[in-house]
Amino acid sequence: MTCNPPTIELIDAHSYLNFDGLDHDIDTILARSIAAGVTELATVGADLKECRKAIDLQKDSTIYTLLGNLTCTKRF
Repeated sequence: MTCNPPTIELIDAHSYLNFDGLDHDIDTILARSIAAGVTELATVGADLKECRKAIDLQKDSTIYTLLGNLTCTKRF
């Protein structure tokens, strides 16, 4: 009897590929992620600028976009 371990898919559910400074390195980041076994990434947009950049990144089939408005208005 042969026992084959289950295949595990790795998903980065909270990446920040849309952060300033990563624009020039997205292809390298994706290649390294895929080589490490990550099959999908979700990048997060917390304000309008980040949401627009996240949507632009979604053109790659391995990247999904999570959008929201995380503006904190409570003062301490």
